[in-house]
Amino acid sequence: APLGLSDAMKVSCDFSVFGNGGWKKNFIHIQLNRACSDLMKTFPGLAEDFLAAANYKIQGCPIPPGVYYVKDWLFHVKIAMPVFPYGTYKADVVVSKEDTVLTCFILEIDIIPKVKQ
Repeated sequence: APLGLSDAMKVSCDFSVFGNGGWKKNFIHIQLNRACSDLMKTFPGLAEDFLAAANYKIQGCPIPPGVYYVKDWLFHVKIAMPVFPYGTYKADVVVSKEDTVLTCFILEIDIIPKVKQ
């Protein structure tokens, strides 16, 4: 069943960085104890851009359950870090509610220089 995203959920995200010899764990750990509100605050615009790419206009938290189709989504993430090193990262993400895992997934992320236009 599709999941929404509410403040009753928690998100745990462990980042690894790819380097000589493979993946190096514990690069960054992000814990969102109020999943929806903390996501909006920590990564401004990310949820809005994703849902806009799925033709859904976000109305704030909670984000309702549904099936959101997105293809070839390119995005810009604004975070509270002035510089993020270029490279390949892996994010192990676990979404839970009341100590029950609702879903988990792995994202592979490439941080590349901005292309001059």
